[in-house]
Amino acid sequence: MKKTWADKQVLFPEFNDGCFIRDNMTKEREREWVDFCFEAYESDGFKPTFGTPYDGERRYVGMKFEVIGRVPNIEDDFENGADLEYQPMWFIRLENGEEMAAYPEEICLSETQEYKKKNAKYFTNK
Repeated sequence: MKKTWADKQVLFPEFNDGCFIRDNMTKEREREWVDFCFEAYESDGFKPTFGTPYDGERRYVGMKFEVIGRVPNIEDDFENGADLEYQPMWFIRLENGEEMAAYPEEICLSETQEYKKKNAKYFTNK
């Protein structure tokens, strides 16, 4: 069964005290967090077009894309991986054929303002 943001406070009680500090997590717990995020983001789905707050990728804004797969942790795949301590990333193929890694805020529905407003209780630390 896929995990959702509603599961966050049960699976990660670190969020419940209002001062979640990832610096106190073990490496194993960080991996559990990133795996949880992969599942929760994927269960909500992806946006129809690419969007980004980052200047370097602005030329891709509005392009359709397909998710190719998850970016592996660099410790598991040095050639293709990334440091996923903080958040998950996905490989995507844009409509122009270019491929790149994308952050949740660029492609995930649950990172849109409308989604966060509608589901605010899952995105607070209290």
